[in-house]
Amino acid sequence: MWSKGSLGAQLQISRHSFNSTDLLSRATATDIAPSLLFSMRDHLNDRLWWRPYVGLAGHYVHASRTDLIFLYATETASTFGGRVFAGAEMAFARVPQFTISGDAGYYHLRPPFVGLDPSGIGFALSGHWYVK
Repeated sequence: MWSKGSLGAQLQISRHSFNSTDLLSRATATDIAPSLLFSMRDHLNDRLWWRPYVGLAGHYVHASRTDLIFLYATETASTFGGRVFAGAEMAFARVPQFTISGDAGYYHLRPPFVGLDPSGIGFALSGHWYVK
């Protein structure tokens, strides 16, 4: 959601999985991340509109880990962290209520388990449907 000015807010909910560094366990994580966005000047032509932006997000991640050798050995944990990112949102002139955005940023999250580190550079691609 964008204000009439250059400030915006976003709520991102995702679920992903990753392997441990020693490949002996696998974790799945649910990530809830509210974000504050600041847009640069919009660019518009006859066919395309796009808006570059930068943002800051807080992340709450709830993860569960399964041992790949002893399949019934599972544990859960939660962690907090943040992300700084930059990206752009664009729409075609014929379908202005549907936009696509992509961004890249750096995640800084405490590891929920030993050997499972979710920090680092990440990319996101999203579709948005705006309703007035």
